[in-house]
Amino acid sequence: MSRKYVVRGAQQLAKDPTNLQALKCWQTGHILAFAQSEATAMFALNLRFMGFTLWEVAPFYVAGFVLMLFSNPRAPLENG
Repeated sequence: MSRKYVVRGAQQLAKDPTNLQALKCWQTGHILAFAQSEATAMFALNLRFMGFTLWEVAPFYVAGFVLMLFSNPRAPLENG
């Protein structure tokens, strides 16, 4: 879902950089992607507090960290 917002917003911003609607769409996509990665890491932390071992929750920590790396906001590409 966030990829849909990011790509659509970036395409519209490439055509018209002053389009505030496209900018909001692009920002929403990045916020959703970052929130998803944060939620994955927080789920791992919650499981850890509930008594799961580190090895059982490690995949969630790794997935949350990798998602944070990929959800890093980048400037929209320009045509050219």
